Amino acid sequence: MRKWLSIVLAIALIWSFTAYRDDTTVMAATDITINPVADTDTQSDVAAGTNATLNVSQWNNLFTKFSLSGVPSSIASAKVRIYHSTHTTNHNLIVNGASTESWSEGTAKPALGSQINTKAVSAVGYVELDVTAAVQSKLSTASSTVSFGFSSNIGGWEVYQSRESSNKPVLVITPNTASSTSTLNPVADTDTQSDVAAGTNATLNVSQWNNLFTKFSLSGISSTISNAKVRIYHNSHAANHTLIVNGASTESWSEGGAKPTLGTQIATQSVTANGYVEFDVTAAVQSKLSAASSSVTFGFSSNIGGWEVYQSRESSTKPELIITTGTGGGTNPPGGGTGTMKIGTNFWFMGTWSGETPFKTTVNWATAYANGDDVWNPTFISELAPYSTLRFMDWGGTNNSKVQTWSQRRLPNDAINSDIGYIGPTDPIRAGLAYEWMIDLCNRTNKDMWVTLPHMADNNYANQLAQLIKSKLNPALKVYVEYSNETWNGGFSQFQYTLDQGVAQGLPGSNQWYQGGAFSLYRSVQIWNQFATVYGSEMAARVVRVASFSGNYDIFDQGYGNVVNSSTWNPTNQKADMIAIAPYVGSGLDGASPSIQSQFHADIDATFTDRVLTAVAIAQKYNVKLGCYEGGQHLLTNADQWSGNQNIYTEYTYMLNKFAPYFVLYNHYAHAGSWSSGGAWGAKAFTGQSNASAPKYRAIVDWVAAHP
Repeated sequence: MRKWLSIVLAIALIWSFTAYRDDTTVMAATDITINPVADTDTQSDVAAGTNATLNVSQWNNLFTKFSLSGVPSSIASAKVRIYHSTHTTNHNLIVNGASTESWSEGTAKPALGSQINTKAVSAVGYVELDVTAAVQSKLSTASSTVSFGFSSNIGGWEVYQSRESSNKPVLVITPNTASSTSTLNPVADTDTQSDVAAGTNATLNVSQWNNLFTKFSLSGISSTISNAKVRIYHNSHAANHTLIVNGASTESWSEGGAKPTLGTQIATQSVTANGYVEFDVTAAVQSKLSAASSSVTFGFSSNIGGWEVYQSRESSTKPELIITTGTGGGTNPPGGGTGTMKIGTNFWFMGTWSGETPFKTTVNWATAYANGDDVWNPTFISELAPYSTLRFMDWGGTNNSKVQTWSQRRLPNDAINSDIGYIGPTDPIRAGLAYEWMIDLCNRTNKDMWVTLPHMADNNYANQLAQLIKSKLNPALKVYVEYSNETWNGGFSQFQYTLDQGVAQGLPGSNQWYQGGAFSLYRSVQIWNQFATVYGSEMAARVVRVASFSGNYDIFDQGYGNVVNSSTWNPTNQKADMIAIAPYVGSGLDGASPSIQSQFHADIDATFTDRVLTAVAIAQKYNVKLGCYEGGQHLLTNADQWSGNQNIYTEYTYMLNKFAPYFVLYNHYAHAGSWSSGGAWGAKAFTGQSNASAPKYRAIVDWVAAHP
C-alpha cells in the first residue's frame, strides 16, 4: 500500500520533533451481537439514562435491556458482557432477570428478578456471563426484549460502562446453525446465437463464439452463505471441451431482449460426457448478496468452435443454483476459510524513533545469544498474547534490501540488531534482524514465524535459512515462507527488479507488468523447493508456502496459472498453501471528519466486496487457503485521531467479524508504531501504551478472547 510514504513522513516528523443499524451486528458466520436499547441504575443514574457509567452494589442495581428483533427462535448460546471501567474492590457480579420488560430510561425502574449467574471480578475489563436459558425462555414466549439486572455482594459502588460509552454492554447470541440448502431454478436463460425463440428453446448452445446466460433470483436468500454451486445439464456430447463459467455484464436483461456479455471468469470444468456439469460459485453469489443484488447471472462459454448442447429452463433437467446457508453443511466457509480465523501481527520498524521497544535496555549483544539470554522487554512480550503468528517483514529489512547471499545476513552477536531502522532504496547494504533472534522470540512466546526473503536472495540463502529454522524453531510451530514483500508496489526497489527479471528471463505474460508478477511466483516456487529439500517429509506439517498479492488480482491470477501450474516453470510442482492479500481500509478518509465512523464502516463493506471476495474467488479457483499478510486501518490524513478514537473499537470488531469466515489468518499491520497524522499503523502507538487508550489493540484482544 502507500504506507511507505507516511513512514518517511513519520520519521521526519519524529526526528524534527453506509448507514447501519446500531443495535444489531452480524458477527462471523453465525453470531449476533446486540447493543442495549436502554440501561439505567436505581440510585446513581439521575440523568434519565444518559450517564456514560452506571454503578452496582448490594443496594444499587444496574439494568440493561436488549431487543430480540431478528433473533431466531432457537439459539445455541447467549452471553451478556458488561465493561467494568473502574475497579475499587474485588466483588461478585450477579446477573438476574428483571421484574418487567415494560420500562424505559427516565421512568420507574424494574426490580431484580431471579438470579441467573455470578462471576468474580478482580480487574477492569469485560465481564461475561452465560444467559442462554434466560434468553431462550424469552424467545420461546415471543418476547420482543430481554432485560438483565446486575447487583453485587458488596456495599460499595463498582463502576460499569453504559450504552452511552465506547465499551457498551453487549448480548452475544449464537443461533442454532443447522445448514439449510435451497435449490433454485432460473428465472431467465438464453444464448447469443441459437436462441431464436426469445428464450423458449428447450436446449441452448455453447462455443467459443456462442455464450449461454442463465439468471437466478436471490429473493429470500440469507445475506451470508457457506456454499453455492451452479449446475447445467449437457445432453448431446459432440466433442470433449472445457466449459467456462463467468459472470455477466449486467443483471438488467430478459429473454427476448438485448443479451448481456461475459463478465469475469469464475471457474472451468472439463466435459467428456453427457450429464450435469457443476461449478463452485460461492464467491460470486456472496458478492451479489453483499451488494444487495436481487439476482445473479452466469455466462457460459467453451474453448472450442463447435456448438455443444445444454438444456435450458424449459427442459426437464433445468440449470440449478444450489445454495447452502448455515455451518452444518459439512463444507468450509468460502475462500478456504475455516471459520476460526487467527490473528497475527507485523512489527513496525526497529528504532528508537519507532515507538516499539522490544528489547531490554541493557543487552550484551556480543554474548547474549551464545549464553541463551532473554533479551526481550517483558512488557513487549506480554502484549503479544493475542497473536498466533509474527510476521518479520520490517524487522527483516525486506523492503529495498540489497542482500543477496547468506554471508551478508546479520549475525545474532551484532549490536545493530537493536536498531535496524528503515532501509531506503539508495541506502548501502544493511541486513535485517538476525533470524536467530526471530526464532528466539517465536520459541519464547509460542508463536508461528513468518519470514519474507530478500528479493535478490539466491537459492543457497533460502536453503541455509531453511536449515537454520528447521534446527532452531520449536517443531510444534510453523514457519510461513514468502518471497519478498509487495513486489507489485512501485515504492520499493523489488518492484523494478521483478519486472526486469521477468522480462529478461522470458516469463509468461502479455507485458512487463504481467511478466514481473510471474517472476515473483517463479522465485516463490524455487524458494519453496529449497525448503522442501531441507524439510523433506516434515514439509507439510511445519511449512506454509505463501504467495501474496494485493491490487494486482488479474496479474496474480494469470501468473499463478501460467507459472505455478506449469510443469515448465514449476517442474518440482511446489504449490502455495495460502495466498495472502492486504485488505486495508480507509486510505482516502480523514480521521478528523465528524462522520469518520460511518465512512470507515462503509469502506469496510466496500473493501469486503471489491477486494476480499475477489481474492476468495481466486483462492477457490486454485484450491488454496486465503490469508491476510497485512491489514487494518490505512488512513493517511489525521490517522492518529481515528486510531485513538474509541469508536474505532466498534469498527475493528465489525471488520474482523466480517472478514473472519473467509480468512485462515489475519496479520494486523502493525503491533506497535508511532501515530502521526500521515500514518498510525500500530495497534498501539508505543510499547506499554495502556489498553484503554489503544482501542484497536483492545478490539483485537477482545475479538481473540471471544473466538478461541
